[in-house]
Amino acid sequence: MNNTFIAIRDLVINYYTFGAVIKALRGVDLYVDRGEATCIVGESGSGKSTLVQALALILPKNAVVEQGSIIYEGIDILRNNNPSILSKIRREIGIVFQDPATTFNPLFTIKQQFVDVLIDVLRVTPKEAIEISKEALKSARLIEVDRILNSYPHELSGGMLQRASIALALAKKPKVLIADEPTTNLDVTTQAEILNLIKMLKKEYNLTLIMVTHNLGIAKHMCDKVAVMYAGSIVEEGPIEEVLKNPLHPYTRGLLRAIPKLSVAGDSLTPVQGSSPDPREDFKGCSYHSRCDSSKPVCTIQKPPRIAFNKRIVLCHLYRGS
Repeated sequence: MNNTFIAIRDLVINYYTFGAVIKALRGVDLYVDRGEATCIVGESGSGKSTLVQALALILPKNAVVEQGSIIYEGIDILRNNNPSILSKIRREIGIVFQDPATTFNPLFTIKQQFVDVLIDVLRVTPKEAIEISKEALKSARLIEVDRILNSYPHELSGGMLQRASIALALAKKPKVLIADEPTTNLDVTTQAEILNLIKMLKKEYNLTLIMVTHNLGIAKHMCDKVAVMYAGSIVEEGPIEEVLKNPLHPYTRGLLRAIPKLSVAGDSLTPVQGSSPDPREDFKGCSYHSRCDSSKPVCTIQKPPRIAFNKRIVLCHLYRGS
């Protein structure tokens, strides 16, 4: 782990609501090397977005970090209270959301919002902020940048708005780019364009990329490593090609069986049976045991061990003693 850039250790995060405590992350461990592209894959509600929001220091107010740490370049960013250090980290970690409408305020032009952010983050003049904005939009392969800057968000297409969102993240000159399901609300053609753009910019700017997706096909196209999340935990992690070729965790195998095979005529989907556990409840054993076709008695009463096989990691009783 000499090249470890980001180390997430035993991270537990709960959301406190009027009705219940939502257990979003239940002891997450994840290590990201500098320059690596890591995909976090899992179904809705598995904790993916909470994990990257914690890394980007944008957790909502009702989220509480109960235990664990996020070490970024040797700094525990969840425990550090130095405003200048936290400001520097926020600048170095850019994030692109699945819906660019959450990035831009509909009441202001794109220019106003770029300038406000860049003055605050980079401490530049308004004139300098405009020039940086233009260069960032060009980097996102947008043309007519003056028209885009003078437009309101509703005047741009979904694809253009997402490119502008990527440009805003790049304008801060980050070291890390987080993409939280950045193609969800786009048509298929635009999805491919945005994914290829992110992949190209990752290489061009030597970024560390962390992408959230529910699609293993996107993970294969975009990433070096995949982390599979289920019910607030990472249940399998490893090089993407190895995980796809030889999935170790029963949940990962279930996800792969659920992918349609276009080469097989009349092929039917095999969905993962059952449903995820209630995020309000505690459970003693493996969170996946009720849906698992390989479940053993120990799975219901004891949490699975974290087992390493070279570059592979899996949380499963099936490999105990291997």
